[in-house]
This record gives sequence, structure tokens and C-alpha cells, in this order.
Amino acid sequence: MRTCTACDNPARIMRARYAATVLLLAALVAVAAPVTPAQHLARGEAAMAALDYEIAADELMRAATAPEASDDEKLRANLLAGIAHRILGRDLEARINFRYVLLRAPETTLDADAPPKVALFFASVRQEVEAERAAQAPALPRPEALPAPVPPAQQDGPSTAVVAGAVVAGAGAVVLVGGAGGLAYAESALADPTRPGAERGALRAVGQVSAVGAGAGVLLAIAGGVIVGVAAGGEP
Repeated sequence: MRTCTACDNPARIMRARYAATVLLLAALVAVAAPVTPAQHLARGEAAMAALDYEIAADELMRAATAPEASDDEKLRANLLAGIAHRILGRDLEARINFRYVLLRAPETTLDADAPPKVALFFASVRQEVEAERAAQAPALPRPEALPAPVPPAQQDGPSTAVVAGAVVAGAGAVVLVGGAGGLAYAESALADPTRPGAERGALRAVGQVSAVGAGAGVLLAIAGGVIVGVAAGGEP
């Protein structure tokens, strides 16, 4: 009957057990190691290249919302997540992603081969952000000039058209600021992955209504400015 000499050697047995323990610990560490934002971003980019936009959106949002992610990683993740969300038809999430990018890096552009539905949507969000900045910026003082002589028959004060245009522009600014505030609230709330599904649905509705209000505010502000400009230009 053959005997196992290795089994009779206590030193070999201890070394074998030690090696097995080391391998087990290494496997457990590898499984438990957290995924970094850079890894989530790389997985999202790979899924985008494979046209798997569901997985891409999930991985990219994990990178975008990771507290330890760098500013560049968050910008890149939000830009790609916006593209994935727009392709999937999730316009509110796409708007939130693109606003995050354009509010922090206004010079950001899409690649030339971006789908038209994505490029047009990105351009519309850029216009909203630029209109909000213009509405919030202080008006530049006009250069002082000598008052023009007023004919005796001319009435003092602005014309009715100028006043109406100013009212329309002011209303547009109020609607724009309100819509932007609601959109910003929905954006910050949806960025919290712990919120339940029902609450996220309500927040999406708030964001959609706010986005429509912001767009209407932009149109009103532009219309009011046009009315004031035309009226002021037509006055003697």
C-alpha cells in the first residue's frame, strides 16, 4: 500500500494551508474592492461604443454622482450620460446632464458625428442656459447724453408700446427665473440615487413643467425686448 509522503510532512501541510489562505484572502479583497469613478466611466464609454445605452447610462451616472470623482470625470460622465439619456428618450435626465456640463463648462461642444436628435437637444439646452445668464446679468449703464429738445405738443414719459414691452419682458424674466428654479430643484433631487421610484417620477414631472416654463419665459423676455426696441426706435 502506497503512502503519501507529503501528507506526513507537517511543514508542507502548513505551507499548503498558508498558500490557500492567501489565495482566498486575495479573492475576497478583489471582490470587495469598490469600483472607482474612472472604472464606471470606462465601462460607460465601452457600453456607448457597443450601443448598449441602458448600461451606459447606469455606469455613467454612477461615475457622475460619485463623491470622490474629479471635476473632469463628472463633466465627462454627465456629457455622455446626457447623450445616452436623450437616445433613450429620457429628456429630463438628458437636460439635467447637459445643464450640469454647460453651467460649468459653457464652451463644451458635441462631436461632429453626434445624432441630430442629440445635437439639436444639446443646442436648445445651451440656449436656455445662455438666456438665464443674460437675464441674471446686471444691465450695463447707458452712456449719458444730453436730452433731446421736446416739442411743445409732445407728451412726457414713455409711450404705451414701450411700457407694454417692458411689462412683457419683466413677466418673461419672472417666469424664466421660476422655471429655472424648479428645474434646478428637480436636478438636485434626481441626483440623489436613494430617492424612491414614486418620488423620482414626481420630480421628473416637476422638471418637465419647469423646463416648459423656462422656455416660455425666454420667449416672453425676447418678445418684450423686441417690442421695446421697435417702440423706442419709432419715437421721434
